[in-house]
Amino acid sequence: MDGKGNQLVNWVIEQNEKPQSEEDWNQETGVKEIEHVFDDCRLDFLDVGEMIRHARECYLFPLIDHDPLPQWSFNRITLLGDAAHAMYPRGGNSVCQAFVDARVIAEKLASVTDPVEALRAYENERREKVNWLVLASRGEGPEVVRRIVEERSGGKPFEDIEAIFPHEEALSIFSEYHAKAGMRIPTEKETDQPAKYKSVFATQK
Repeated sequence: MDGKGNQLVNWVIEQNEKPQSEEDWNQETGVKEIEHVFDDCRLDFLDVGEMIRHARECYLFPLIDHDPLPQWSFNRITLLGDAAHAMYPRGGNSVCQAFVDARVIAEKLASVTDPVEALRAYENERREKVNWLVLASRGEGPEVVRRIVEERSGGKPFEDIEAIFPHEEALSIFSEYHAKAGMRIPTEKETDQPAKYKSVFATQK
């Protein structure tokens, strides 16, 4: 706040149609490139188009992934996190998978005497699972539920989400993704089996 009622606001627009950019997160771009995205956006409390057109500066922050790697470990050297499996941040999974990598590496180094064998065991446990997530994240991942609701509601307001998207159907989608990501849905008990899976992620475009 500058004392005159003006406040600095940072906003983010995700645009899927723009060609993939180079791996540079300091690319300045013009508002002309994005202002048309909100031509049809009407809010009672904000003129979104005007806000964008009066932006002081605008930067391109590309979302970039890499093809799954056939190998992570090389003798006493291994990869983890984005170095091993850079992926689109669907469901917040990029950083979460780095945490899981670190946990598995620690477990293997603590339980396997030979560090080379420990790193190989880490890769054997993690690489295939995470490579699946890299490919799944190129689609919509768990965020496919947003598109389903949009399509079924026609983009119109509705009162009963169950009539649009039943809970059990949503649970089956999240259960598959959580299982592949090595996580449980918060409401599941340790002994619970995930709900019936629907293989929707890797095929989404």
